[in-house]
Amino acid sequence: MGQKTYPIVAEESTTYPFIIYRRSSLTPASNKDYRCESIYMDIFVVTERYATGIDIAELVRDALERGDYRGTNVEDITLVNASEEYLDDAFI
Repeated sequence: MGQKTYPIVAEESTTYPFIIYRRSSLTPASNKDYRCESIYMDIFVVTERYATGIDIAELVRDALERGDYRGTNVEDITLVNASEEYLDDAFI
């Protein structure tokens, strides 16, 4: 995928496949000794072919479950939901 991962919206000239992500919820859970947050992220894999999208989604999940993604420490991850759709000639 390389550089084809975007926050919220992909660049107009982007070709398939690509990934869009967004933070959909953040819940602070801090005290005076420790700061942490529960964050819900939506990750959209956008492709021309359904099977390609499934394969990429599994790779994304594996990367996040390993606990470190581009310098962001992921202490715990839980897949809460998954959905699929077809929109504007793309599988999402």
